[in-house]
Amino acid sequence: SCVVPTFDKWIDDYYLAVAKKGDASAFGRVSYWRKLFSGQLVTDITPEDVDDALIALSAKGPSGKPLTGSTPNRYKSNLSSAFIEFNKHPVFKRLRFSNPVNSEFVSSFSENPAKNRFLSPQEQKRLLAVAEQSHWDRLHLLVLFALTTGARRGELLGLTWQDIDFNKLRLTAETMVNYLFSR
Repeated sequence: SCVVPTFDKWIDDYYLAVAKKGDASAFGRVSYWRKLFSGQLVTDITPEDVDDALIALSAKGPSGKPLTGSTPNRYKSNLSSAFIEFNKHPVFKRLRFSNPVNSEFVSSFSENPAKNRFLSPQEQKRLLAVAEQSHWDRLHLLVLFALTTGARRGELLGLTWQDIDFNKLRLTAETMVNYLFSR
């Protein structure tokens, strides 16, 4: 027998300890759920509770403005991850609690269309010129590398000197190679 925590206590005492600390937007979304389900036992939250909250959220988000489809889906994903961690916990996994977010009755929302926008040659020149004026002397190189490879910020910032073979003029970073060949 175990004592099931309230949702807010679960978030405070357990979930935030394992959640990604670097994602401020995820923290904000989890905080929304924490406040909404405050005082409720984790195992008392139903698919209907989740669905009602998502529908209300899509109509009027935390800021009072309607949210587009992808935003409620991010909220839903963050809530689901809190329940997943609950079900992984050594004490609580024995409850065999069904993640209410995974119910077929919980709404999913249409994602926003992907935006594929490329900088024009003039915009690229202006960006490089501004980067050259930066107080950080490597910004120009970072921007140039981003423009020529299409790599994302995290991929570029994750590179180390060991990833570059200057003799062969080759980048050998495993994450970068995986990125470039997965396109």
